[in-house]
Amino acid sequence: MTPLVQIVLVAIGTYAIRSSAIVVLARRTIPPKVEQTFRLIAPAVMAALVANTLLLDHGSVRPVGVWHLAGLVAVGVALWTRSVGWTLLVGLIVYWGLEAIW
Repeated sequence: MTPLVQIVLVAIGTYAIRSSAIVVLARRTIPPKVEQTFRLIAPAVMAALVANTLLLDHGSVRPVGVWHLAGLVAVGVALWTRSVGWTLLVGLIVYWGLEAIW
């Protein structure tokens, strides 16, 4: 099987799984607590990815450096603005600036 066929099959499978959830839940009312839980999934996944990136490097603990300083600044911006866009933008700018001078 060629890589192109594999990619197409995976794309079809992913589409089928996502649309089946939409079709099954289209006529049902989702309880408010479940909706609230769904809203918290994306921030939880993002926090897990960021924590993993900041703290681990190929399975071992990453030494303190530019990543951590930029992360602390990004946390401050996130708490201050409550905006993912500003958090990512300022975090990247701080990281690039510190990387250039460190």
